[in-house]
Amino acid sequence: MKARVLFATGYEEVEALTVVDLLRRAGVECLMVSADDQDTVTGARGMEVTMDEKLSEIDDQCDLVVLPGGIPGVPNLKTNSKVQAMRDLQHLAHLACLRTRMQHVIRDVRISSWRSATARSR
Repeated sequence: MKARVLFATGYEEVEALTVVDLLRRAGVECLMVSADDQDTVTGARGMEVTMDEKLSEIDDQCDLVVLPGGIPGVPNLKTNSKVQAMRDLQHLAHLACLRTRMQHVIRDVRISSWRSATARSR
């Protein structure tokens, strides 16, 4: 199984890094992906993390895409042209959003027709 966690400036550190940690412990090939195509991405609390990949460089299929929450991470993902282009890749993966606010990304980027899209409510 392959998973990608998308990081945008202002991501929620706990939501993003906990998912990466748990998936890796479970033996899932999980990569941290910079939606902004930067080598490092800074979270909402100032934590800077080095990414495994840049979104523009992904050329393989994966089974799961995770969009962590956070402010301004959510608005940054929502307005990111590369994330918006993912709606054309709907056949590639299931989508998991970790915060209710991410439902706006699903709706506005029009990726709700993926095999499955899940958003956790509070």
